Amino acid sequence: MNPGEAAITAQDSPVSADPHLFPLPATGGEPADRIVGSPLFTPDVDRGTDELGRTGQAAFLADLAAHKQTGTPFCVAFYGGAGAGKSFFLNAVMKALANTSRPVPDGALLDRVLAVRIEAAADDPGEMLVAGVGQALAGAYPKLATETLHAGSDPVRAAKDSQEALNEARGRLNAERQVLEDLETRQARLFDTALFEAGGSRIDAYARRNRSRIERGLRGFGFNSADPINAYKDLVREAAEAGGPVSKGGIALRALWSYQGQARLLVIAVILALVAWGAALLHGDQGGWIGWMRGFGDRGVPVADWAQAHAAWLQPIRAAALTLAALALVWNLVRAARFLQPIFKGVSLLGHDVDTRRRDINGQLAHQTRRVDGLTAEADALAAQTDEAERRATVHRAAGLREGSVPGRHEPLAAPRRDPARSYFDSLCAALSRDGDASPDAAVPRRIVVAIDGLDHLDAKAAARFLQTARRLLGPGFVTLVAADRAHLADGFTETDPAMASAHLGRCVDLCYNVGLPQASSRDRSAYALRLIEGGSPTHSSEGADRSPAPDLAQPWQADEIRTVTALAPFAGDGPRAVKRFVNVYRIARADPDLADAAPAAFTALALGLALDGHGFSVDPAEWAHDRPDENADDGRGLFRRVLATAREASGHPVDLVEARRGLGAARRYGFHV
Repeated sequence: MNPGEAAITAQDSPVSADPHLFPLPATGGEPADRIVGSPLFTPDVDRGTDELGRTGQAAFLADLAAHKQTGTPFCVAFYGGAGAGKSFFLNAVMKALANTSRPVPDGALLDRVLAVRIEAAADDPGEMLVAGVGQALAGAYPKLATETLHAGSDPVRAAKDSQEALNEARGRLNAERQVLEDLETRQARLFDTALFEAGGSRIDAYARRNRSRIERGLRGFGFNSADPINAYKDLVREAAEAGGPVSKGGIALRALWSYQGQARLLVIAVILALVAWGAALLHGDQGGWIGWMRGFGDRGVPVADWAQAHAAWLQPIRAAALTLAALALVWNLVRAARFLQPIFKGVSLLGHDVDTRRRDINGQLAHQTRRVDGLTAEADALAAQTDEAERRATVHRAAGLREGSVPGRHEPLAAPRRDPARSYFDSLCAALSRDGDASPDAAVPRRIVVAIDGLDHLDAKAAARFLQTARRLLGPGFVTLVAADRAHLADGFTETDPAMASAHLGRCVDLCYNVGLPQASSRDRSAYALRLIEGGSPTHSSEGADRSPAPDLAQPWQADEIRTVTALAPFAGDGPRAVKRFVNVYRIARADPDLADAAPAAFTALALGLALDGHGFSVDPAEWAHDRPDENADDGRGLFRRVLATAREASGHPVDLVEARRGLGAARRYGFHV
């Protein structure tokens, strides 16, 4: 521990901290014995309620990732040791990135930002990045996903693969259409299926149980089929297919006269009715017809006398004829009812059987129709892809290239080919740069944010390789968020030159956010413990923090800031990269929510802390109060004193220890060498 760190540690102590210079947050509670309903166990998860008050910081970094003026490629590393809350903070940033309801400066953020989260594993980093980004693109921007899928591949081979995929899709579509047609046929033959093919149907059981009665009834009506059950089922099908009361009435009328014996009974009834009518007519006009008979002379007189003597018989004859006619009609109706009763019963039973099967077939039809529609859409999409692939292959052949060569290169198939992952992301970056800002149909995202977690679970070399691959592949249009242990990552860069491990890591990371640093003092950790005991504090909920206004990342520079940053830039490092990083980090850290409404001394301390970050000094705020720091003192801190004197002179502001500590805390949070 260097002297500066010892000073900071001493000031963090609850005993030595000056409450007037460095006020500590209230713990927000009384003794724990008054708390009721405290949780029994608080799980260590990467999602949930923010109890550390970092949701505002997460929203700030989410705005930074989506800000129009953030240049890309841009990589932000969330550093912290085991249990520091890196994954939780990363998820909070992704959540804030997806939260479009939080107030932000008008027009400051991009509107189409695709967020992708990748859990690192011991696989090929390029393939994992392609798979993760490709899957997210396929869901949100399918057209762009299709266009970039075959980037850098052989157009002729891609056309063949696309044609094979199309043929396979059409084969599956034809098979599913055949299944759909079979189902439609089954639906059309529901009556036949229930009547003749379903042995366990209700109507089949009824017909076999009443076989003798049905057979007698059918034979009485002239049905002499070898299989009366089938004849009966034919009649049931005819009645069921007719449907409706009018049609059933027609069937009933047919049963009265069209079948064997029924017409004869009707004819007999009609004849008897005519006999009754004639008898009644003769009885009422006896004088007329008897006189008519007497007019035939001697031959008609005996007959007329006999008829006059027996005229009383006409009444019984009329009554008997009417009775027999009525009996003929009744017997006709009885026979028809006996004939129709099992038929209508069968229609009812058949209706139950058909309804049961119809529900099943309708469900299958709906499912199969959706499946066919989906396969049709898939085949149509593949057909469009195949046409496009054929077009590219035609251009490829016209250029005189052989199969197996990449466009722009004439090597045969055996020659080394370009990295597919690099080709994929080059094509995607070109699409983002070309269409991202002006695509009218919103078919292209304006920025892609890739969050990488799980690097600490890999060995150091694999984690470093994953980070290097992400930095190499994710070019313009990409923002990379990484959650990792800085020491673990640095170990992965020590294979060739341990002394340069930090520099190699720094080339992969543009901005650091040190998650594990204390917010103010050790009392904050005590307050955090009390909130856990109480079961969570609503004042630190993510919902409340998300509703806070976002800071303006593009706020104008003040004259004193420009003087201070330019004066301290020579101390940040020897090369252009160090100076550029110093300016970039300051430009972002000055908009940190913790520095909202801060006094100028805080920004001076922020610049001082960032300038000394590369030199490994932890700044002691007590030094800020020295009126004349001895910058020539030979105590190993001469550089620090020279930087402090330069900062004091450039800023031109009076000393404020509280604001100085505030700015130095932000510098530590964004420092690369903490």
